[in-house]
Amino acid sequence: MNIKRITVTFTVLIFLLHARAAALSVVIQVIQQYEDVNETLESTSIFAQDLIDCFFEYGDIVTDAPVILCADSHADEDALNRVFIEAAQGYMEFLAKVTLEYEKDGFVKDGLPDNYPVLKKIGWELISVAQNRRSASGVKPIGSVRAKRLDETEIQNFAVDVAKQIKIGSEK
Repeated sequence: MNIKRITVTFTVLIFLLHARAAALSVVIQVIQQYEDVNETLESTSIFAQDLIDCFFEYGDIVTDAPVILCADSHADEDALNRVFIEAAQGYMEFLAKVTLEYEKDGFVKDGLPDNYPVLKKIGWELISVAQNRRSASGVKPIGSVRAKRLDETEIQNFAVDVAKQIKIGSEK
């Protein structure tokens, strides 16, 4: 009876250690690049939450930082440095910077221009916190001509694709 209990306990312990070893620990930093930087767009919020949900579903350890708003490709370096330092202090393996780049005047509705921001592309960069260097990166173009705005399902699909790419990048 004692041998059985020890064997079961040992098996469970090995399983838990293996599960932890396979889990990725990552900080997600979403950057919204859009000329009107007053507020986080709804599509950015949906994407960020869906991206985090993907990593939770993978069984990874994930946290996020507040969305950084910027008007052009120059994100707030001080904010990015703070996130990196917090990732290091939290013993996280990776920092994933995900940039959602928007443009205006993407749609024509009933012959009249609609100035709602249009998601142009999603870029990501995976940084190894311990080595302070880029491990992987990628870009997902959205397509410049669209007949309609992105709906929540399309945004979720983009988040799933980006999460898969980041997960693959972390294994290199």
